[in-house]
Amino acid sequence: MMASKWDDRLRQAAETRGTVTILCSEGEKDEIASAARQVGEHYRLHPQIDRAPANGMRIGFRPESDEGQPPLS
Repeated sequence: MMASKWDDRLRQAAETRGTVTILCSEGEKDEIASAARQVGEHYRLHPQIDRAPANGMRIGFRPESDEGQPPLS
């Protein structure tokens, strides 16, 4: 797994099956999404990625078997 400066926060959210908000620029969102997918893969979780916030992103982690669950609200 490649290490990014967001890994600790993403891992903590994955371990608790929670959601994390990361403040970032628009240019960092692809890198954060990639890091979230890698962390999710490690924990066998599916990251739900919300790029809508103008000044950041929200990432939530759910078990891969939770298909059909509502997206982040």
